Amino acid sequence: MAKQKATGLTAELLKRPEVVPEVIPEPPPIAMTLKLPYPDYIRLKAVAARRKQKGQAIMLEAVRAYLDRLDKA
Repeated sequence: MAKQKATGLTAELLKRPEVVPEVIPEPPPIAMTLKLPYPDYIRLKAVAARRKQKGQAIMLEAVRAYLDRLDKA
């Protein structure tokens, strides 16, 4: 496929769109790593199995509860 020559910026390209979206998309989740001691990992997996949830969902719930408690302090 032949390359096309890049064109410079024009006033038309720099114009703001006439219609501005009403909803701003939410940014994607951020990946984090957490190293758990093995006994805590086993406990998390057991609780996740009993609750039929993923460990990530349990961890997110716990982090949110912790942060909410800090906000109230």
